[in-house]
Amino acid sequence: MDQTAAPPKEGDLRLWHVTNPPNKPFHRKVSSVEEARKILNILADYDNHIGDPLIWGNAQGLEQFTDGEWLEWHNEDDHDISEVIHRELYG
Repeated sequence: MDQTAAPPKEGDLRLWHVTNPPNKPFHRKVSSVEEARKILNILADYDNHIGDPLIWGNAQGLEQFTDGEWLEWHNEDDHDISEVIHRELYG
């Protein structure tokens, strides 16, 4: 993440994406869960497009700045962003 960016505020959101774990995650601030969902889908689609043998897996998620630290985001039903996306795609 850009070290010159303003410090996070309570409630800020950022997504993370790792291609070929355990590589370092890519972080990006987002303004909403919907924006995160769209970007995470695009990143996953891109990884699938590149495919084997360059990309053998990925991991991703959404974090919320809470009490001075980045914690994994969960909705009111305690689902993380991956579960939310899966339910939207597959019911």
